[in-house]
Amino acid sequence: MYQALTHKSYAIEKGLNTNFNYERLEFLGDTVVNIIVSKYLFLEYENYAEGELSKMKSFFVSSYFLSQIALKLCLHKFVLVGSNERTKGYNENLRLMSDVFEALMGALYLDGAIKIAENIILFNVKDYLNGKYKHLDALDYKSLLQKYSTKRFKCLPVYKLINEIGPDHNKTYLIEVRLPMNYVAEGKGSRKQLAEKMAAKLLLDKLDIDEL
Repeated sequence: MYQALTHKSYAIEKGLNTNFNYERLEFLGDTVVNIIVSKYLFLEYENYAEGELSKMKSFFVSSYFLSQIALKLCLHKFVLVGSNERTKGYNENLRLMSDVFEALMGALYLDGAIKIAENIILFNVKDYLNGKYKHLDALDYKSLLQKYSTKRFKCLPVYKLINEIGPDHNKTYLIEVRLPMNYVAEGKGSRKQLAEKMAAKLLLDKLDIDEL
């Protein structure tokens, strides 16, 4: 467990073996997280096709989502980084938090405590699906719309490219997002992903969602 919370800079500073850090455990933990989330979604959403399950899984195994779990667990207070890195606040870096969380899940797996890892991950996944991650939702309109659609209609939002405007080096994309009952909105952006986010935000505005 100690190794899962150790950054390479700390190992170097303290004269430890440079391999005594979280990176190898992160490699294992990434697979552990993926299996736990995949199993849950497979069993919970039995009417979803592979593509729909993949979209949901990609969010729940994303660096940002895992970093939020890590911060809730206050891992930033326990992760060991070099003095210089800690002075700069690197111990609270979101990417590091995500990596350390995965390393911790890998360590739990090796210690035979896979059930504890599963409980930690699924507790937070279910919290998100039940609308308790408001701060995260505010930063990710597509995820919030997906959660709303899943809860109300038992399906995912459908995004469709409507038009591309301008030359290749300076395109503007127009994308439509649609829900059942003819709920629809269009968003524009310099990248398809940005256009999708804008479309999701505009549709959420139309739906006037305060809380899920």
